Amino acid sequence: MPALLLTCSLSVCNHQPVPTDTVPKEQDASTIADSLEVAEAEGAFQNAYKVESYPFFSGLISRLDSGIYRFDALRMTIYWLASDMTTLLSRGVIYPTLFSAKESTDTLMITNLRLMEISSTLPQVRRFSCWVFSEHSMNPTWYVFELTNEHGTMRMKMASFVREARLTFLFKIGIII
Repeated sequence: MPALLLTCSLSVCNHQPVPTDTVPKEQDASTIADSLEVAEAEGAFQNAYKVESYPFFSGLISRLDSGIYRFDALRMTIYWLASDMTTLLSRGVIYPTLFSAKESTDTLMITNLRLMEISSTLPQVRRFSCWVFSEHSMNPTWYVFELTNEHGTMRMKMASFVREARLTFLFKIGIII
C-alpha cells in the first residue's frame, strides 16, 4: 500500500498517494518523512513564493526567560539548541500575530525549527521550516519562512546572519496531524 501525504492548507486538504517505487526500501521512516517535508517545503517556495517586507513588531517586547518573550500581552517561546535564533524574537522579526495569535492570553511555541537547504543559492537568504504550537489548538501548524540579510555571506554564522536579518517570506503549509 502506498504511503499517504496529507497536507491541509487554507481549509483545503490534499490526499496525495506517494508511489512506493519512489521511496527507497532501505530508508527508515524518519528519513522518508524528512524527504517528504523537504519536498513539501520546496513546493511552498516554488508555488507561493512572493518576496515581502514584513514589519518588525512595534509594541513592547520583554524577555521573560531563555527563549521566552512577551509581545505586549502575547507570549512566544522558541526552542533552538543555540541562542542564535532567539534574536528573531528579541528584535521583533518574528512575533505571535504573524502566526495568527488572536487571544490576549495565547502562548505560541516554535519547535522543529530547521534550516532548509533548498531553493536559494543567494548568500543573503536563508530558508527555514518550523512548527508553531498554540495553547488553544491540539495540533501544531507547519510554516516555512525566509530571512534576508543584505550583508549575508555563505560563511556567516547563524547568529551573525540573524542579527541583521528581516522576514521576507512566511507561508502556512498546514496542520500537522
